[in-house]
Amino acid sequence: MRSLPALRHFLLLAVVGLTFGLLLLDYWPTSSAVAPPTLPGSVVQWGGGPGHNLVNLTDKGLPLTWSTKAGQQKNIKWSVDLGSSAYAGPIIAGGKVYLGNEKGEIYVFQHGRRHAKPTVVKMGTVSTKVRATPVAAGGVLYVVTENPCKLWAIAAR
Repeated sequence: MRSLPALRHFLLLAVVGLTFGLLLLDYWPTSSAVAPPTLPGSVVQWGGGPGHNLVNLTDKGLPLTWSTKAGQQKNIKWSVDLGSSAYAGPIIAGGKVYLGNEKGEIYVFQHGRRHAKPTVVKMGTVSTKVRATPVAAGGVLYVVTENPCKLWAIAAR
């Protein structure tokens, strides 16, 4: 049987090109991939939105250095004791900051540079833990808890 190197190269390039094209189509953004509407200044999910690129193109002038040492604080506007370990990140939605902790509490702060006493909401029982970052969409706050393992949809009436 005769060897056909040109045909083999053509077929190889066709397969590679088709595979690359299909991958590109799968990841290429389309007009149907539109972020849900949010209030200005809201960070409703980890990564900022469906794009998850972790790049903030709107906030300017954030500090590049800071110090938390007692008596030598620099660029710290306020801090608060969370009462327990917190493994999830905060989100900002509707002018509020939401953060869960190991005691199953959700801390709700007023967003801003001035400290205001947080509202603390207990989720479930004594053994309930909040270890996942909450998500906000359409006026609903979604919180996942452990013990019991539940997804809670929380909304103002």
